[in-house]
Amino acid sequence: MKNTETQATLSAAKMPLGKPVIGWLCGLGIKSLGTAVFLTAIIWEATKYGVEFASFIAMLSSLVTMAFLLIGGHLSDALRPRKMMLLASVFLSVILAVGMIWSVASGGNEIQLVVLTVSTGLYGAVSAPAAATLTRELTSIQAFPRALSIEQSLNQLTQVVGRPFGGLLVGIGGFALASGVNILTVVAIIVSLLAIPSNPERLNRPKIAFMTALRESAVLASRQPVLRITVLTTGVVAGFLIPFTVLIIPLWARASGESPLTAGMAMGAVAGGALFVTAYASIRGTFNRLGATACIGIFIAAIGMILFVLSTGVWAFGAAFVVGLGQGIYISHGAPLVRAGVPMDSMGRVQAILALVQSLFMTLCLPLLGMLSKGGDPYPALWTMSFALILIAIIAITTKSFREATLASLEQ
Repeated sequence: MKNTETQATLSAAKMPLGKPVIGWLCGLGIKSLGTAVFLTAIIWEATKYGVEFASFIAMLSSLVTMAFLLIGGHLSDALRPRKMMLLASVFLSVILAVGMIWSVASGGNEIQLVVLTVSTGLYGAVSAPAAATLTRELTSIQAFPRALSIEQSLNQLTQVVGRPFGGLLVGIGGFALASGVNILTVVAIIVSLLAIPSNPERLNRPKIAFMTALRESAVLASRQPVLRITVLTTGVVAGFLIPFTVLIIPLWARASGESPLTAGMAMGAVAGGALFVTAYASIRGTFNRLGATACIGIFIAAIGMILFVLSTGVWAFGAAFVVGLGQGIYISHGAPLVRAGVPMDSMGRVQAILALVQSLFMTLCLPLLGMLSKGGDPYPALWTMSFALILIAIIAITTKSFREATLASLEQ
C-alpha cells in the first residue's frame, strides 16, 4: 500500500500540463512578483508614519479581504472565475495607476496608502478563490498536484526576487517606481487570462442562493475532521508566521538601522527557504503523510524565529531561511489537505472560508504584534509568535486524523 501511494504521488508530480495551464501559471507567477514588490514598498512607506500605522496598513488589507471574501468565493463558484479575475485585474490596474500619479505629483501621504491598501484587499477577496478554482478547472485530476506545486514554487521564487527587488526600487525611485512595476505585472496576468480559451471545459454549476451556498460550505469545512483542523492550523500560521515577513522584518531593519534593501534581502531569505521545499515537491512529489509533515514544518518555522532572535549580522539571514524552510514544508503539504476531497462546485467557497479564517487571524494578531513591538523592538513579538506556532503544531500532531492524513485517504 505504501509503495502504491508513493508511486501515485510521484506519477502525479510528472503529469504533463497543457499550454493554457502553463500560461496561466506564468501569469500568476508574474503577478506574485508584483505583489511582493508592492507589499515591500507599502509596508516600508507606512513605517515612516510609525509602528502603529504600519500595523494598521498591514491589518487593513486583510480586513477588507475578509469583509468581501465570501462574496468573492460565491461569485467564483456561480460565475466564470476567468471573468472575475479579468474584472478584478482591470480594476486594480486603474487604482494603481492613479496611486502612482498621486505619488509623483504630491509625494504621497497616509490617505494614499489607505486607498491603495483597500483596493488591494478588494482584489484579493475576488482573485484568491477565483484563481484557485481556475487552476483546478484547467487541469485534470491527475495533473492538479503538479500544477499546485509549480504554482507554489513560482510564488516562492517571485518572493525571493520580489522582496529584495522591492527594497531596491524603493531605495532608487521611491514608492512610485514600485507601484509602476506592480502595474506591469497586473497587465501580465490580464494577458495570460485573455490567452485562455474562451470556452474551457467547466462544471455545470447550479444556481444557489448566497446564504444557502455559504451554509453548505461551512458545514463541509466543520464536519470533515481533517479539513477542520487544517483550517484552524492554517489560520494560526497566517496570524503568527506570515507577519514575520510583512511586519517583523521591516521593523527589525529600522530598529537595527538597516536599509530597505537589507529588509528586502531578509524577506527574500524567507522566500528562498520556502522555494527550496516547494521546488523539491514539484519535482519529486510530497511526502505521503501530509498532516504529520505539515506539523514538522510549523515546528521548523518556530525554531527559525527563535534563532532569528538570537542571531546578529549575517546569521539573521540564515535564521530567516530556516523560517522559510518551515513555511515551505507547511505550504506544500497543507495545501493538498485543503483542496483534496472538496467538491469542485464548492471549491471557491471553501477556499474563501479558508482565506477568511486566515484574514481573521491576521486581523486579530497584527495589532497584538504591533503592540508588542511598540517602540520599534520586534523581539517580544517574535517570542510570542514562536510559542504560538509550537502550540498549534502540538495540537495538530496529536490529532490522529490529521497526523495520519494522506492524499489517498482524503480522496476516498
